[in-house]
Amino acid sequence: MLQSIRDNSKGWIAWAIVILISIPFVLWGINEYLSPTQSLAVAKVNDTEISPNDYRQAVQQRRSQLRAMFQNPDMDLSFMDAQIRQDTLQQLINEELLLQTAMANEMRIGDGLLASHLHNYPVFHDNGVFSQARYEQLLSSQGYTPLGFEAQVRRDLLTMQLRNGIEQTAFVTPAATQRQSVLQLQQRQISYLILSSANMAQDLNPSDSEIEAHYQKNLSLYQTDEQVSVEYVELSAKDLANVYTPDEATLMQRYQERIANYTNPMQSKISHILLTETAGSDTNPQALLAEIKEKLAQGQSFAQLAQEYSQDTDTKDKGGDLGWFTHGQERHIAAIETAAAQLAVGEVSEPIQTPFGYQLIYLADRKAEEVKPFEEVKTALAEDWVQEQIESEFYAQVEQFANLAFEHPDSLDTLADTLHLPKKTSALFSRAGITDDPVFKNQDILRVAFSDDVVKNGYNSEVVELEQQHVVVLRLAEHRPAEPKPLAEVRDLVKQSLVQNLQQNAAKARADELLAALKAGENPNTLAQNHQLTWPAAQWVARDAQLADKTLLVQEAFKMALPPNGQANYRLVSLANGDYALLALLAAKTPDIDTPSPIASAGNVGESHFNQLLGSLRAEATVSIFEQNME
Repeated sequence: MLQSIRDNSKGWIAWAIVILISIPFVLWGINEYLSPTQSLAVAKVNDTEISPNDYRQAVQQRRSQLRAMFQNPDMDLSFMDAQIRQDTLQQLINEELLLQTAMANEMRIGDGLLASHLHNYPVFHDNGVFSQARYEQLLSSQGYTPLGFEAQVRRDLLTMQLRNGIEQTAFVTPAATQRQSVLQLQQRQISYLILSSANMAQDLNPSDSEIEAHYQKNLSLYQTDEQVSVEYVELSAKDLANVYTPDEATLMQRYQERIANYTNPMQSKISHILLTETAGSDTNPQALLAEIKEKLAQGQSFAQLAQEYSQDTDTKDKGGDLGWFTHGQERHIAAIETAAAQLAVGEVSEPIQTPFGYQLIYLADRKAEEVKPFEEVKTALAEDWVQEQIESEFYAQVEQFANLAFEHPDSLDTLADTLHLPKKTSALFSRAGITDDPVFKNQDILRVAFSDDVVKNGYNSEVVELEQQHVVVLRLAEHRPAEPKPLAEVRDLVKQSLVQNLQQNAAKARADELLAALKAGENPNTLAQNHQLTWPAAQWVARDAQLADKTLLVQEAFKMALPPNGQANYRLVSLANGDYALLALLAAKTPDIDTPSPIASAGNVGESHFNQLLGSLRAEATVSIFEQNME
């Protein structure tokens, strides 16, 4: 299909703007805006496809999360890239299954809940409150539409609602809590004998023919790294930084248009006396406030009168102090703001009526409105203006950059010549990249450099965003496939590997022999002595015990069936380093407990129930994974 598109679509481009923004809110760059539409899915969950664009953006998000977690924005994640990709795909599949389940159960997210959630995003706030203009501007600047973004947030809220509904309604009976705690705190008595592979058959000296045979059987272990060299063209907003210089008139106009940004509104510090109309009371609040004003005129303290008369329990003990407020903010009661604005410092208003009752307002202090002069903000205005011009020009060039790269897939010459950009050529590099090169240590660059489109088909790559406002497109210059290294070059490694395999086989044979003897009833100490070994003393271990590098033995011990009293159960365990262990389970003991283990809490049970649901959904779903589309 991609071949057909390339062969028949010269002169037009089909683009897809794919939005994948998870909670909490994350705004991504322009990389996905630049990628041509692809119809091949990376996975299919029942009847719903997961697109390559969704998958790539989720992978990038996961990388960013890991770098943020390790507080290293340039962290090289190539060593775990395969795991990141696999985990991300599984997460997308699980999210799609949860969404399908929620929809099938007629769960929905109402407009009110969606609006409330969006209004809580600080990134959409202006002066502490949600701004529709800022919301639309911010989404537009990133190439998103409110409709598309809201659809994704609604989707995320729906799956979260399903999960919360399961996890937060779980409960645990006291008996179940007790049983779970008993099992969790159980200890087991074990003993184990390590059979070291390195101590087996130490005089091995494989023949040349055996080494040759092992080499031929394991050629994939002795290959050179696949390498490529690429031609590439970069487009960066930094290259436009010195192109634009605003004139005085432009800056002054910008200043006038944005004067509110450079204005500190008037602030007032006020106190009040509040009286309410109480049913059945003969007291007239307005008349009483008039009496209080007379007392103020006679020189009595406003703070003392507030303590005596005010019915605002939150402020009366503080003399009615309401603190500072900023004029012009909608959250303030208009009558109070108007009254305060008309007062001079030290004056008291006439009684006013508000939704709370009748009030006297006292102006304790005032900070006048301040407007920063043009000269003070001129530099910042110029910087903002230049940045806007750079962004506008950059995004215009990016579109042309992407079009030219796609419309002329067999060369970068047209792209470089049209936009007057240099065409560069890299050194040869492997899939590990070039550690000291900011371009060729980038994981997305490495992904596309070794993709089938570039290596096998010889096309220009998709446009890759290295960082904000910095994009690259590349094509193959040279390809050196992986190939077996000559035996003479790796003979020592091959011999070492063969010897290790023979020693591990010998250790396994010895272990199987000893295990059979133990199960036949031979005494473990006698058996060990007959083989010049020593069976270690038994020890009690808890479920979470750490036995140096033998944690696996503890895990295996708690999987084994308990032996009859006075006897032992045996198991052979293969260790990660090639050694083998004969594990003996001798007994178990359970302590008396008064306080159940937190493992049995409702929260943990709720999480377990959710995982069981997810496992059930996965088992019942039809899931297809297309690894060829995961480049």
